[in-house]
Formats: sequence, C-alpha cells, structure tokens
Amino acid sequence: MTHLLLLLALWWGLVSPALGAEWITAAAPIPALAAPALPADWAQVTGPYVIVHAPPAQRATALALARHGARSYPALGLTLGLPLGQEVHVVAAAGDQRFQALQGGAPPLWAVGTAWPSRGWIFLKEPRGLQREQVLDHELIHVLLGRAFAPARPPTWLDEGMAQVFSGEWGPDRSRDLGRALRGRSPWTLKEMEHSFPRDAAGARLAYAESADFISWLRVEYGDHALRQLVRGLAAGQSPEAALHAATGDWYEEVEETWIHRLRAPTWAWGLGSEDTVWFVVGLLGLVALLHAKRRQLQRRRAIFAAEEAERRVVLRWSHPTR
Repeated sequence: MTHLLLLLALWWGLVSPALGAEWITAAAPIPALAAPALPADWAQVTGPYVIVHAPPAQRATALALARHGARSYPALGLTLGLPLGQEVHVVAAAGDQRFQALQGGAPPLWAVGTAWPSRGWIFLKEPRGLQREQVLDHELIHVLLGRAFAPARPPTWLDEGMAQVFSGEWGPDRSRDLGRALRGRSPWTLKEMEHSFPRDAAGARLAYAESADFISWLRVEYGDHALRQLVRGLAAGQSPEAALHAATGDWYEEVEETWIHRLRAPTWAWGLGSEDTVWFVVGLLGLVALLHAKRRQLQRRRAIFAAEEAERRVVLRWSHPTR
C-alpha cells in the first residue's frame, strides 16, 4: 500500500508539475515534541499517516479513525497543496476530564477536538457517529496549515475558514444562520479576525461563520488554485494584502468590500451560500420554464378550442343551409 501511494504521489508530480513543486519546496515540519503520557492498557492502531490511541473499549473507533485518516490526510494535502510531514497521532479521549488532562492545556469547554501541529497530536473528545470523521478532518487541516506556517501561525480567519470548508462543515444551513445573525450589525473585518476571535461566545460563533463564508466565497469566485496560492503566499511571509492580490488579481480592499457587500445584502439576494446559489437559480429557472410551458399549453388548448368551434359552425351551416 505504501509503495502504491508513493507511485501515485510521483505520478501526480509528473502530470501536475506546479503542485508537485509546491510539495517539494515546502518548509519542513517542526519536530514533534514529547508525547502525552497515555495509559499503558490503551489500544494503538497504526495507519500509514495517522496513528490512533484509544481506551481498550474503543478499539473499533480507533480502527475506523485510522482507516479514515489513511484516506483523508493525503487527499487533504493534495487538495490544499501542502506537504504531509510526519505522521499524526490522534487521541480518542473518553470524557471531558481526560480530554483536558491528556493534552496538558486548557482547551475551550465547548471544543470537541484540538490540534497541536508542532507536536503532531490531535485530541478528540468522545468521537461518536459520523461526525467523528468530520471533526478529525477539521483538525487534520489545522495540522497541515500549522506545519506549513511554522514557526509562525496562519491568520485565524484562514485557519478556521479552511478547516470548516474543506472538512465539509460549511453548508446552506450555516449560511442561513450567518445571514440571520448579521441582521442589524456589521460583520467582522478580516483585520479583526487576523490574529484571534472575540472572547464572547456569540462573537466567536459569528467570526467562525464569517471565516468559513469568506473562504467558501473565495473558492467559488476564484477557484481552488487561488486558495492554494493564497496559502503559499501567506506561509512564505507575504502580508494578507499582498498574498490576496497575488492569488486573486484584485486588491485586498476590493475583495473584502465585495464579500462584505454580499453579506449585507438580503439573504435571498446572495443565495444562502455557494451551493445553495446553484439550486436557487436552478429552481428559479425551473419555475420560469414551468410557467412558460403552462402558458404554451393554455395557448394550444385555446387554439384547439377555436378550431373545434370553427369546425362546429361549418357543420351547422352544412346541416342548415341558408334559404
């Protein structure tokens, strides 16, 4: 399996030299720091890219996460144009107390996952159901970006926006929430979201949503290549103004103004998110086509009725000729 993946990576570099060069010239990841002290009886499932640690009762969960990471981690690296670096350790913690204690930090109480890119460790809190793979993808993106920007840190709006969009968290429902939340207030600017998010829960939720919406909007307007170029420029030390201009061809102020103008428009006008825009337009066109078809059908019926009426009159004249 490893040899097959290496051959695929080599083939990708040959058929896509630009992206292949990005992988080769990227900065080396920061060496991982000391591992947390895990219980001796914990299960360990080792995959080609992701090593999962879990309590004995969650071995099946560890196996599922390792399998998902083996597929997802290299795919995310290719999509984002970022090097994979060293393997990633994932800890499937059980309960809030162990989730807090194992990583030696103080993650937010509402967090269901955390990533430590320099250490190469991810901590998941009781990952259950289908959402656990999505949370893992979210944190894997943080690791990829954190390693690419080391020893600096990526802009917060980029880090959180990319993690939400490319893990599949962002969708029409969350766009609707953002549209409702912005009624009567101004959105956060990129400068305000560059180094951190607001401390209050409401402000933080809005900043998370805006970050995802901005990345999603950039992806639709300029494409994945522009996002990869934006990441490369920022990781290389360019300012957000320079990196955004190089990636889009437009000036920083113009890009932000266009995006904010879209946010301030009525919810129906900006389509409730990129994917929903397509279905909104398709539905509208379908309605117009249906109305047009109904109109033509009514016209045909009227024409048939008129022809039948004319024929009936002719028959009556033949049956009762004028004397």
